[in-house]
Amino acid sequence: MSTLFAIGTKVKLVNTGDTGVITDLLGDGIFSVLLEDIDMEIPAFADNLERLDQHKANASVVKGKQSKPIPEPPKPVIQYKILTGKGLLIAFLPILQADGSVKSFDAFLINDTPYDVIFEFEWLLHDNIIHSINKKLNTASTFSLCNILNQDLSDSPNLKINCWRITTQGTDPKLSQTLRVKPKTFFNKLTTAPLLNQQAYVFTVFSSLENTKKDTPTKKEDDLRTYTLKNAAPLKPAQPAHYVPIHDLKAYAEFVPEIDLHIEKLVADYSKMDNAAILKVQFKHFEAFLNKAIRLGLPRVFVIHGIGKGTLKDTIASYLIQHPDVVTFKNEYHHKYGWGATEVVLN
Repeated sequence: MSTLFAIGTKVKLVNTGDTGVITDLLGDGIFSVLLEDIDMEIPAFADNLERLDQHKANASVVKGKQSKPIPEPPKPVIQYKILTGKGLLIAFLPILQADGSVKSFDAFLINDTPYDVIFEFEWLLHDNIIHSINKKLNTASTFSLCNILNQDLSDSPNLKINCWRITTQGTDPKLSQTLRVKPKTFFNKLTTAPLLNQQAYVFTVFSSLENTKKDTPTKKEDDLRTYTLKNAAPLKPAQPAHYVPIHDLKAYAEFVPEIDLHIEKLVADYSKMDNAAILKVQFKHFEAFLNKAIRLGLPRVFVIHGIGKGTLKDTIASYLIQHPDVVTFKNEYHHKYGWGATEVVLN
């Protein structure tokens, strides 16, 4: 089999033992060889050349024009789609110090369900509320709740969660859960947290947000005598869900289910009022408005507070989250109010 030579091939002349590099192809089996020792090019027949493949050629091989490679198509963006989620979870992500010890834990609420939710969160130590939040949490997302010091675990903090699943018909009935963190069981919960994709101590708040209440067992039918006694008394007409006394029907019909708390809407002259006085007036009007709405039985109202620094909005939220007649509330974009109003759902 004939030996193949190309420009840049390291060769040895068989008859003299000199070494060189092929620099040109002259045709008819003749090559131009650059002799390294004497720095001179000589013609040589292929039969008088031997490849020295174990050496690297000093001369570069001239490559022909290369076509540009076709770039690969961009990889599609992978979106997290929940098929079988683990539910609504709280994950405690350990925060390490320089020596490797755990300083504290960042607590995250993880919505590993196919539903958007509204949630209320409270962190309590010795029955004192340390931190509270009311937010909306979209499906397949997380929210940073608070930071808990390692030393606080010995006090068995309580984490309270109220949750409403958002559906096309509105919000589902409230789900409630209290998580009492106990150090003995806490450190047995280390696993990879969904969505965070980090090792954390994970607790399940609700494994499912769907209504899974068991059907009410069938009641035993009454005998004729019992049935007659139960139905002998005059029946009291059932009240509607939002019962309004007859003398308040006019007030109910005339009540405007929104209040604008911008100070210029509440008082004529506020130029000499400081921020604390303004907030006091705003809250007084808000409280009176809410109490009347509850007394009249309105299902929901809107509180317009504007955006600003958020002081008024946060004050209202702190009040609403503890009010027994408030089912839920949310501050989302609204076509009429923008971001500057809170919707309150009442019992």
